[in-house]
Amino acid sequence: MTAPLLWHGSPSARLLGAETAIMATKKKKAKKLSSRKAASRKPKKSKRKASTRPAKKRPAPKKPKAAAKKRVAPKPKRAARKRAAPPLPKTFAEKVRDRDPSTEVWYRVGDVLSHGVMLGQGAAGNAMVVSNGVVSGVPAEDLFETQAAADAAR
Repeated sequence: MTAPLLWHGSPSARLLGAETAIMATKKKKAKKLSSRKAASRKPKKSKRKASTRPAKKRPAPKKPKAAAKKRVAPKPKRAARKRAAPPLPKTFAEKVRDRDPSTEVWYRVGDVLSHGVMLGQGAAGNAMVVSNGVVSGVPAEDLFETQAAADAAR
């Protein structure tokens, strides 16, 4: 019969629990014998007498002096970041080019000048404009920002 493997596959290792139990019983017997002998003997008196002089105090160990600190140049401070400027509002020409909905425009159909609101882009690049509930397609060159500009373009 082979011994079970305990420590990293070593076949020579034995069960540790059984080994410690045997050693413990031997130690107890040895202690009992020595305690009997000790009881029969008289306690020895120490030959050393306690000194009456106060104990000398050792001086505190000297700490090494700290090296002089080098002066470090201050780090350059960063300038505070400027906030990004809000986008500029679109000009009328940009609104017409982008066909932004809800842009108020003046437009000309034939000789009639009308006021309306752009809805978006229609077919063939025309702007869809609603006026008095009527939706009509108007070319970009017939759209104006003010009534005065529409009259001047006549």
